[in-house]
Amino acid sequence: WQLVDRWQRLQIAAAGVATELIVAVWATLAWGLLPDGDLRSAAFLLATTTWVSTLLVNCSPFMRFDGYFVLSDFLEMPNLHARAFALARWRLREALFQLGEEPPETFAPWRARGLQLFAYAVWVYRLALFLGIAALVYSFFIKLVGILLFVVEILWFVLMPIATELKVWRQLWPRIKDRRRTWLTATAALAAIGLAAIPLPGHLNAAGLLQTRQAQVIYASAAGRIERLQVADGAFVHAGQTLLSFSAEQIEQQLQSARSRVQRYSAEADAGAMRSELRAGLQIAQAQLSTAQATRRGLEARLHERAPTAPADGQLRWRDPDLRAGDWVAAREPIATLLSPRTWQVEAYLSEAEIARIAPGSQARFYPDGRFGAPLSLTVASISHDASHVLPHSELASAMGGTVAVREVEGRLVPEQAVYRVNLLAAPQAATQAATQAAALAGQTWRGRVVVEAAPQSLAERVAQAALALWWREAGW
Repeated sequence: WQLVDRWQRLQIAAAGVATELIVAVWATLAWGLLPDGDLRSAAFLLATTTWVSTLLVNCSPFMRFDGYFVLSDFLEMPNLHARAFALARWRLREALFQLGEEPPETFAPWRARGLQLFAYAVWVYRLALFLGIAALVYSFFIKLVGILLFVVEILWFVLMPIATELKVWRQLWPRIKDRRRTWLTATAALAAIGLAAIPLPGHLNAAGLLQTRQAQVIYASAAGRIERLQVADGAFVHAGQTLLSFSAEQIEQQLQSARSRVQRYSAEADAGAMRSELRAGLQIAQAQLSTAQATRRGLEARLHERAPTAPADGQLRWRDPDLRAGDWVAAREPIATLLSPRTWQVEAYLSEAEIARIAPGSQARFYPDGRFGAPLSLTVASISHDASHVLPHSELASAMGGTVAVREVEGRLVPEQAVYRVNLLAAPQAATQAATQAAALAGQTWRGRVVVEAAPQSLAERVAQAALALWWREAGW
């Protein structure tokens, strides 16, 4: 402050930051040249963490560090914080009570607004910073010491400035109570409190997974070549309806031969029963007839299996959309999926506070991701009473675009907080075709956003529940 030239004062105020940046430059060069070891690790620390922290902390004008003095010298405003705070407090009183007092200092309008905004930004920054420090102090010390330090932090840095301003209001109360703006401010405050206490209808948002409740996979009974597809992809089929047929030339030849043997052995058995000279070979003919009949029945069953039918009513989806007549399939290869009609459900996960606001029968809507199809009307069918220890669907995890925060433990996705599974059923109506078809095309699942109609709840009740939950969680010693 002995220097007259402000640029010289700026250089002194910025010397620490400039020096650390220069050290970071040389440390970066050293890190690139040194061999692996402690020196290279130290150079890496100086080249990364040190200069980043100095820019984030020392250059911030919101605290009385280097950045504050640089800004103060640049604006040629000593005691920048104190003067900005005084101007902001004056503006706040005028906005609330319209006392008509003169400002503590006179500035150009643009500079006065800038100083006021700067003061408000400092207050918000310090409030967040001190609350964060108090939370860290509480977390990293033993609970009793942490509580004491938390209380001290809040009292000294948060409540004390508020109490100081309230003392000024008390001194000005004879003038404040007679101002018209005071009554308008009080009315607005009471209205805000009333709105906070009034239960308002709300909605809960969560990521959900649309899937079919009943899906039957149809397999190829044996290897073969498809002769004909008798049902188009996505068509509705009835129980017993033939879906496709396989080429069965070899089986048909074997079946024809087995039928011939059955006829021959049957004739021999009949002849042995009628003629005494052939009775000696009757038992042999009957055994051969039984074997031929069993072979015929087996071949007929195999022939029937080569024309699979629908086991129930539903919508048929070919596993391979490009499946054509003439293609070969392997034995036991899944070739289609039969989706039962009107059995679509959505699975979502909500927190404990959220499930308290819904019940079975609550209405909801499902909006598929990608804006594919129309919204799907849902009804809450069931709510799990136990928290889910593992998230079974990775699509619902926050890292994948969902809403459930998880961490990976031994290959499993474990929710960060207690979440409960909620099953919602689609309304039985034809308007859901677009969404169900989209889900079928995606392997019977389709992610989207679930909006559930929740019971009315006031903002005050929500805050009270959160505070009570926090107290209950931290009350144990």
